[in-house]
Amino acid sequence: TSTSTSTSASKTTPPKKRSIRSLPEGVKPLLTRSELALCLLAEVAYEHDLDFKPHLPLLLHVCMMVQDTEEMLLLSHALQLTINLLYGLSARHLELLSRLREEEEEEEE
Repeated sequence: TSTSTSTSASKTTPPKKRSIRSLPEGVKPLLTRSELALCLLAEVAYEHDLDFKPHLPLLLHVCMMVQDTEEMLLLSHALQLTINLLYGLSARHLELLSRLREEEEEEEE
């Protein structure tokens, strides 16, 4: 009987190994990788004064494409990123405009 037990144990297949990234069957992730990246980028744009001007068309396009999502977390981050990008762009233009006016006034004196 001991040999029959050892042969049946050796014939069993080991359980399937799941990777860390895989989710159980039927479970949908809350956000995709690109959506999560958008949320993180919104946080970076809010926390740091970075110049996103070279990437502005693509970022605004992505933000506008996400506006119809049902996920409120993603929608709020997309709106916040849009506001931050536009505010940063307008603030830079206003700063440049004030510098130009100051230089013109110095030249006139």
